[in-house]
Amino acid sequence: MSEENTDNCPVESSDDEIPFVSEKLKEEFSITHDSFFKQTFGTKEIAQAFLRHVLSPEIVCQLNLEELEIQNGSLTDSDYFKNSAADLIYVVPLKQGAQNLHVDVILEHKSQPDQFTIFQLTRYTVRIMEKELKAAQESDKTLKNFRFPTVIPIIIHNGDCPFTSPCELKELFNILSGAERYTLNLEAILFDLNQIPFTQLPKDVNVLEFEPVLKVMQAILRHDIADRIQEALQVLRPYSQIPKYRQLTRLFIVYLLRRARNLKKEKIKEILFSNNNVDQGDKGMVSIAEQLFMEGQSKGLEQGREKGKEEGREEGREEGIRNSILLTLKTRFGEIPESISKTVSEKADRVTLDALLISAVTAKTLADFEKDL
Repeated sequence: MSEENTDNCPVESSDDEIPFVSEKLKEEFSITHDSFFKQTFGTKEIAQAFLRHVLSPEIVCQLNLEELEIQNGSLTDSDYFKNSAADLIYVVPLKQGAQNLHVDVILEHKSQPDQFTIFQLTRYTVRIMEKELKAAQESDKTLKNFRFPTVIPIIIHNGDCPFTSPCELKELFNILSGAERYTLNLEAILFDLNQIPFTQLPKDVNVLEFEPVLKVMQAILRHDIADRIQEALQVLRPYSQIPKYRQLTRLFIVYLLRRARNLKKEKIKEILFSNNNVDQGDKGMVSIAEQLFMEGQSKGLEQGREKGKEEGREEGREEGIRNSILLTLKTRFGEIPESISKTVSEKADRVTLDALLISAVTAKTLADFEKDL
């Protein structure tokens, strides 16, 4: 659902079109703040770490987090919030109790204040109650012992402005004096990344990636993004040969390229190709990639200058990126099939070429790169 900007906060622009590229790579490079959140908080380990941090010890000790399940936002409203759905729902069994006894945790991610977020969460809560009641009716027509599960709503906010919208439903009512006790209320937990000092972001001893994910989410909007991103990448550096951490590093880089608005391209290259962001086994590859990238760009710019026109310079830059892609692939994997060389040479869109260069640097095999074409 599109959010109304009522607090004069910057609003994220719409996605750029990414033509002439595979659906897989197009989807990856179409990343938004919301999709980054769902890809990271939609993993079981980060979900467990987050709940250990944001819920009280009294609640956590009753939950069987090992059996936590993640659901997508299937509680779509059909009326007021026509195009919205809960971002993520965690279903967590209790450690002790009857079979199927559980807690539902609703996560709603916001990049700016929204006055009706708590109303939205209330509707989702009611939808969960309806779903639970329907299931109970199908299994126990008497409903004598039926009770609704506990539902815990959480607002996760990461934006330029603090989240100042109501976190309690009663704040949206014009309450008649004396009627306070009869007024419907729901209170949500607010986790506002904007308000947590960078050095105090929570860690989890059992989930290495939890802190780097929070650092990247917070850093992406900041003016000192470069240093903060470097810190996040360095946490993962010793583990870059483990597939899930390598993939997470790739996700960070793509998110950085597509959504960082306070970072010059030169600094992005520095972060991307820094030897400090890869482990010893990858340093040679990345150093070579950096050299090839710079050489390719220089060659392309020179070709552009010779043409003496702006469009010639742009064509030269694109040619430089194509050279960088092919040289990186050749250095990493040996001779490149003619079909791949031909396909890369036919690519003319700058966004597509940038995406393919990242794939050339990060793909584990030539076959992985070919899937992105």
